[in-house]
Amino acid sequence: MSYELSQGQSQFSVVWSQEVEGTPFAKSVRSSTEAITVEPDESGSLVTLSIIRLLKGTARFGAPLVARAQRQELSKALDSLEARLVK
Repeated sequence: MSYELSQGQSQFSVVWSQEVEGTPFAKSVRSSTEAITVEPDESGSLVTLSIIRLLKGTARFGAPLVARAQRQELSKALDSLEARLVK
């Protein structure tokens, strides 16, 4: 699995896309993009994580399960980040 930085490489945002062609994911995933944004906030920083994964073929029927797994993954990532930064 390889990723390529695709856009938004600014001081506060990075977006990268997974290269799915030629991988086992190519049969079921049309594209996969992930992003992290860090913005100044009154109390510190506001961190936003996002995943956009477009499915193809019969994998589209599993979209609700994939969306739920992505929400859990992002929630755990934010909780982990907060635990390391907030003392």
